[in-house]
Amino acid sequence: MNSINTMTEKEKKESIQLVDSIMNRYTTEIQLWKSSLSDAIIENKWNKEIYQSMDVFMKIRLAILDITISFKYILKAESEVEQNLFTRLMCSQLYEFINDLPIKIVGKRFRKTMSQLPQKNEELIKELNRVMKILNSNGTRFLKDFYSIRNNVAFHKDIDGMNQIKLIEELDFDKIITGFLKINDWFTEWSGFESMLIKITEKDYK
Repeated sequence: MNSINTMTEKEKKESIQLVDSIMNRYTTEIQLWKSSLSDAIIENKWNKEIYQSMDVFMKIRLAILDITISFKYILKAESEVEQNLFTRLMCSQLYEFINDLPIKIVGKRFRKTMSQLPQKNEELIKELNRVMKILNSNGTRFLKDFYSIRNNVAFHKDIDGMNQIKLIEELDFDKIITGFLKINDWFTEWSGFESMLIKITEKDYK
């Protein structure tokens, strides 16, 4: 496993500052969506389809915020042992996100909701397909490894201790960090889809 300790203190500090700014963005946006969803419930502002769509925005941010927090602790780790543990936890979070998002969060139910919006828009569906294709394409590169880590040395443990040690010692830190960065790049694409959806619906639900 490549150690975070090969980074200079300046590189660590700059990386942590960057991660803090990412966390602040997600935290701020989560609070904004929480406020919007709460107001919509109280005022009966949105129909069921609109509410479910906006709730997906909240769930995606909550998931990526958790992943980002784990990454911050990887950067702040004081030893390879600590770094390894937080990296395994982040691997598991990345696996859950990449694996669950297309099915449980943005799956058939979400697409059905899209088809029931007051203003159906074919371009919106095309954009959703494009954005999810990016996630699936990037995710294929990581899922197998992330699955193995999640199921054997993180959320679950292999019954063979020697196999656990082998997986722990062979963690590919660079590959895992690449996975984290790809998710953040993907979120930029997802945000564009969100903007399209909001623009389409705001005329009817102000």
